[in-house]
Amino acid sequence: MQEQVGFKRLEEELKVEAAQWSHLLPQLPRLLHQRLRHHAPGRALAELRRLRRRRSGATACCCASLAGALAIMAAWAFFGMPLPGR
Repeated sequence: MQEQVGFKRLEEELKVEAAQWSHLLPQLPRLLHQRLRHHAPGRALAELRRLRRRRSGATACCCASLAGALAIMAAWAFFGMPLPGR
């Protein structure tokens, strides 16, 4: 069982992975540059815009919920109603 999940197995896996990473790491800057150069910048910009719209919609929903909760609490305090559970 120790050979499957113990520190010995971890050490063996790290040795194998280290050999693979030693070949991959020097190539990463070139591969990243190629990907960024050939990737359509319009697609990335459209994706950013879509994410911004989605986030602003969630922010508006959160603000509306907070405003509603504050309005209920203010009305409760204004009319002197006891809080639930008291």
